[in-house]
Amino acid sequence: VLRWAKGMIVALASVSGFMRPISTTIYVPALDEISKKLHISRADTLLSVTLYLVFQGLSPSLWRPLSDPLGRRPLMLSTFTVLLGANLGLAFSNTFWLLLVLRMVQAFGSSSAMAIGAGLIGDIARRKERGRYMSYFQSGVLLGPCVAPVVGGLVSPRWDWHSADCLQAAFGG
Repeated sequence: VLRWAKGMIVALASVSGFMRPISTTIYVPALDEISKKLHISRADTLLSVTLYLVFQGLSPSLWRPLSDPLGRRPLMLSTFTVLLGANLGLAFSNTFWLLLVLRMVQAFGSSSAMAIGAGLIGDIARRKERGRYMSYFQSGVLLGPCVAPVVGGLVSPRWDWHSADCLQAAFGG
């Protein structure tokens, strides 16, 4: 694989890795607003965060073994389609049970980037360059928790708590 092609693959993997942490933390500034709009307690709203984190932790154990026989690209495209559907659904949801279900689906779709992205780097990079490419990949993953709460804090009060999901759908699409 040519050097520029490797760089492009790593950049795309890094951007896809950015989607997992941004889905987690862009949502946090809107928790109080969600509680008020859906007429639920703060504990119920935090349950949606907990379920997201549980599914985010469990689903890579499914995606990584499937990425070898099915291929990384088709699996990444299908999971990001799931993520796009979940984000669009969340952008229009106004019931608590749907919020819980779609947050679990969102976690299921977004967490593939971590498991598959690391395997992708292993596929394209020789041993001596793998560390450098992994650092580029991880920069996208680590940038998400820094940027997402700020973005969520800017868009949620200005428009609505759904705006963070609209933004994720646009970025992920």
